Amino acid sequence: MKTEDEKGKMSKRMRPEPLHEDYTDPGRVREEIECIEARLAEIGHDGDCAYEKAMVRFFQQQVEIRRDWLDGGLEVAQG
Repeated sequence: MKTEDEKGKMSKRMRPEPLHEDYTDPGRVREEIECIEARLAEIGHDGDCAYEKAMVRFFQQQVEIRRDWLDGGLEVAQG
């Protein structure tokens, strides 16, 4: 049986690290905005319960962050 530490290492290995280009490519950012907006449309912009309302706020913030970046309002930190 795997320990919690081994499980954590396994899940980290299975997830690829995002590349810097993923965060700086305007086309990729536009795709993310489309995906987030599609999810917002599924949920509805007001949400039926506290969980959905929190998700709506989160998604709206994420769209705003990405639009600000596209408009040149934010810089992406290089790692």
